[in-house]
Amino acid sequence: MNIDTLGNYCYLLGYGCTPTLVDLKNPVFPPFFIPVVGAGETMSMFDWNNTYITKGIFAQIQSTLYDRVHLLAGERLGSLDITYEERAYAPSKTFVTSETRFLPRLGAVVDITDEFSVYAGYSEGMRWVPFSQTFAEPKPELSRSLEAGVRFNFNEELTGTLAVFNIDRTNVPYQISLTEGGLSEQRSRGFEADLIYQPNERWSVLASYGYTNAEFASSTPSAADGNRLPMVPEHSGRLWVNYTFDEDKLPGWSVGAGIYVASNQFVDSANNWKTDGYFTADAKLGYENEKIRAALTVKNLTGEKYYTPYT
Repeated sequence: MNIDTLGNYCYLLGYGCTPTLVDLKNPVFPPFFIPVVGAGETMSMFDWNNTYITKGIFAQIQSTLYDRVHLLAGERLGSLDITYEERAYAPSKTFVTSETRFLPRLGAVVDITDEFSVYAGYSEGMRWVPFSQTFAEPKPELSRSLEAGVRFNFNEELTGTLAVFNIDRTNVPYQISLTEGGLSEQRSRGFEADLIYQPNERWSVLASYGYTNAEFASSTPSAADGNRLPMVPEHSGRLWVNYTFDEDKLPGWSVGAGIYVASNQFVDSANNWKTDGYFTADAKLGYENEKIRAALTVKNLTGEKYYTPYT
C-alpha cells in the first residue's frame, strides 16, 4: 500500500467473507485464501483523496487583578476548506466544503491562598477529519469543552490537580460496518485526579485516576443514544514510584516502577462486544546529566494477557 501526504491510498487489495462469530478470548478465524486479481467479485473498496486547507486569525488577552485573579480571553476566526474525492465507485465524485467560524476561548484562575487555587475554562474548536471515507459531503468536526477544578501545592512536597470536564463533539466519524461509516454526536464527561508526592529529592510518587463517561449523544444507525464509545475505558489509573540515587554513589542514575490499570472497553458502537479490564506492571532504569537523558523501560513485567480495541 502506498500513501502520499494528501491521504491518497493506492494499491490496496482486500478480501471479504461471510461474517462469523469470534470469541475475543480465544479467537479462531476462518482460513485466508489469496484473492485472484481481476476476478469478477473484486472491487476497489478504499480509494479516495482528501485535501484540507486551514486559515485563521487569533487574538488573546491575559490580565491579573488584585494579584490573585488571573483572566484569559481569546477569539479565533478559523476557516477550513475540505475537498473530498471519492474514487472507489464509478463514476468518481468530488465534494467540496467550506466552513468559517468564530471560536472563543475563556479561562480564569483564582488563587484562594498561596497553596490553593480554583480554575475554570471554556473553549470551542473546529478541525478536519483526516483519512475519513464518507461517500458524502464532508463536514468539519466541531467541539465544545468545559473544565473546572482545583490545584494545590503544599510546601513543594504534595502537588496535584482535581478536575471535572465535559466535552461535546459533533460530526465525528465512526465505523458502522466494513465498508460504511457515518457521522455522530459524542459526549465525554468525567473526573480526573493527578497527585505527585515528593518527600525529598530522591523519592517521588505519582498517582493518577480518571473516570470517563464517553457516549453517543444521539442515536445512529448502529448505536443508540447513550451507548458507550468504543476504545474508551470508564476507569483508568496509574501509580508510579521513582528513586534517584545519591550523587556521591551513582550520580545521574534513577530507577522506577509502577502499574497501570484500565477497566473493560467496548469494541463496537452497538456495545455488543467488550474486552476485559487489565493491569500492567512496568519498570524503568534512567540516567541523566547536563548533556544527555536516557531511559530503558520494560513494560508488562508479569506477562499479563490483555486486549485493547483495534483501530
